[in-house]
Amino acid sequence: MKRIFFFLGTLFYLFVLIFHCGDVFSDEKINPVRETPLAIEKFSNGVKLKLFYSPNCKHCVSIKEDYLPKIVSEYKDKIEIEYLNTAEKENFKLFLAVEKKFNVDAKVPSILIGNHFLMGATQIEANLEPILKEYIFGPPTPTIQIGKIDLLKKFHSFSPLAIIAAGLIDGVNPCAFTVLIFFISFLTLMGYKKKDLAVIGLAFILAVFLTYLAIGLGIFRGLYELKHFYTLLKVSYFGLAALCFIMAYLNLQDFFAYRKTKSPDSLKVKLPKPVRSRINAIIAKLYRKEANAPVKSRINLIVSTFIVGFLVSLLEAVCTGQVYLPTIVFILKEPTLRFKALFYLLLYNFMFVVPLLFILLLAILGTSSRKLEEFFKNKIALIKIFMFILFLGLGIFLLIGV
Repeated sequence: MKRIFFFLGTLFYLFVLIFHCGDVFSDEKINPVRETPLAIEKFSNGVKLKLFYSPNCKHCVSIKEDYLPKIVSEYKDKIEIEYLNTAEKENFKLFLAVEKKFNVDAKVPSILIGNHFLMGATQIEANLEPILKEYIFGPPTPTIQIGKIDLLKKFHSFSPLAIIAAGLIDGVNPCAFTVLIFFISFLTLMGYKKKDLAVIGLAFILAVFLTYLAIGLGIFRGLYELKHFYTLLKVSYFGLAALCFIMAYLNLQDFFAYRKTKSPDSLKVKLPKPVRSRINAIIAKLYRKEANAPVKSRINLIVSTFIVGFLVSLLEAVCTGQVYLPTIVFILKEPTLRFKALFYLLLYNFMFVVPLLFILLLAILGTSSRKLEEFFKNKIALIKIFMFILFLGLGIFLLIGV
């Protein structure tokens, strides 16, 4: 029954994607899709800047919700901000026009102020205030003439190799890597077979693929624009960071304790003996040939892993494909280029999960659980200091991500 529910759930997920694509694939053409003159107007009272952002990019939301309100509070009526969501066609076309004007590979978040174009949260936070002061207390801000932009021409400039490279680069997602490695490591230590590891790992990767495909198509756009979603994201990041720091501290304690006693009994980060015995009994029961429990257990794990993959992708949606994906999605409305655009969209998202497939393959072809257990016993101190560094680094990474 649970297998049926999982199958139906996957079909429903795909149906939502196809239904949404039906809207995207309507015969309505992009109007206007070809050359459109764009220009940045002169600034009159004070300084006016434009923020280009994507609602599913956490760095964009951080700049929009945390950093810029402080700037507005300090400079008050001397500054005016125009917020431009690049998921909207005209805003995206302006974004491409500015990219062309400054001859850069633009990314969000980015800010256009006068004749300066700041890209990325780090560059914005480091340079915006000095530039603001220059324009506020200096001569009048110049007018910038932006040339024409053609989405079709931009799309035709894409090549399969460029899409492949963009997908691979964007697919380097430390958070997803960490979760997948955790799943594989835990299940390996618990005695699961490589076949089960492959199926469960593929369920996680499928969830990442479908979720990022849905994000690219804008299905979760309304969710990302909810005010409290960013609050939830920050709380989850702080919570995970706190958990990582606790684990780092406990592993460091274990490192010094084991060096002193040489006894595994002194370790704090381990399962209690009653729990380990109970788990071993459950595993033995689940894998008796005459029982149907392994199927149920596998389905439960697949469903749980799929849900985790979905949530991780939703919360950790990185600022990916910032030029490729919107262009492809907009071109999907062009009947003559629809299938090529769809091919590019699927190719990008497939290449996005290739690094995860590579990690899964290494895990499947890697060390057997027995050898892994022997390695753990012989290298406890080394593993503890490695885990300390890993959790400490992950905790810092999560805090920086906030």
